[in-house]
Amino acid sequence: MTRRIIIFLFLLSFTNSSFSSQKYFVIVQDGKYGYIDETGWVAIEPTFDEGFAFKENLARIRTGDKWGFIDTTGNVVIEAKFDEAFDFSDSLAAVKQKNRWGYITHSGKFVIEPTFIDAFPFSEGLAVVQKVDKLLHLEINRGYGFIDKTGKYEFEPKFTSARPFSEGFAPVRKRKYFLVFPIEDRWRFMNKKGEFLKYHSSDGMGNFHDGLAIIQIKDKFGYLNTNGDIAINAQFQKVSDFSEGLAAVKVDGFWGYINTSGEMVIDNQFDFAFNFSGGLAAVQEEDKWGYIDKSGKFVIRPMYDFCKNFTDRLAIVKTGKYMGYINREGVWIWKR
Repeated sequence: MTRRIIIFLFLLSFTNSSFSSQKYFVIVQDGKYGYIDETGWVAIEPTFDEGFAFKENLARIRTGDKWGFIDTTGNVVIEAKFDEAFDFSDSLAAVKQKNRWGYITHSGKFVIEPTFIDAFPFSEGLAVVQKVDKLLHLEINRGYGFIDKTGKYEFEPKFTSARPFSEGFAPVRKRKYFLVFPIEDRWRFMNKKGEFLKYHSSDGMGNFHDGLAIIQIKDKFGYLNTNGDIAINAQFQKVSDFSEGLAAVKVDGFWGYINTSGEMVIDNQFDFAFNFSGGLAAVQEEDKWGYIDKSGKFVIRPMYDFCKNFTDRLAIVKTGKYMGYINREGVWIWKR
């Protein structure tokens, strides 16, 4: 799994599983990005080449090939001068400049200088980074480690791969070699004391959500608890992280939902299904998308070609030539 996919899945898991209050929503008009409020009023005119949701009252935007940040009035408060950037998290944002990653504050100033060749957003006070050492004219990549907000290593860069902390645990990977041949390749969960859960896997694992983390055993998926025990056996074709006490799982080609005990509480009947967010989940049935509540009942009938979960009061939907936002009653708020 590539680094970019890992970061995307990590961020997506928090986006889909947390029903956070959001003031503005991204729109695209004539190839430019702007923002509306929950009534559909265009609060920030579409003038940016790319834009993302507001996090910690700042939104990541791209102008040309450089990234910066705007505030909720649309003013550029951190100049678009970075080659890459991630959203703010734990009051810091990872940004790339001159092929190295560092971390800036809300003022745009580097609090951790750009010295890393790879970096993840901060989570629970720590960030995954990879540094490079120089030997004469050679650059030697070190492993992944965890730094605190001062840039000091909390855990030295000794892991082959690592992912951010979630609910007190981080998945880390160590690969051992004999000469050039790998003889051991394991993922394990580490807590903030550097202690490891007894469970390990060469197939992969996810982050903890609602006290459970996805594990893969061969071609099946299940869940591990924070004691390191398999809580729900690996029996599903595909799964999602738990959110609001439920997780979407695929059984016999169809998606349903289980609770944290592993009981199927909404039968596997959907062609596809997203996590619950704010009590509703986007599901696909017979090529159309709609929204169900936690009883499995449709509250917005399947009528869209595609849709995403609600973020606060609005959700992105597409039907025919229209794409835009609806509210929780299924009424169009903005479309193009």
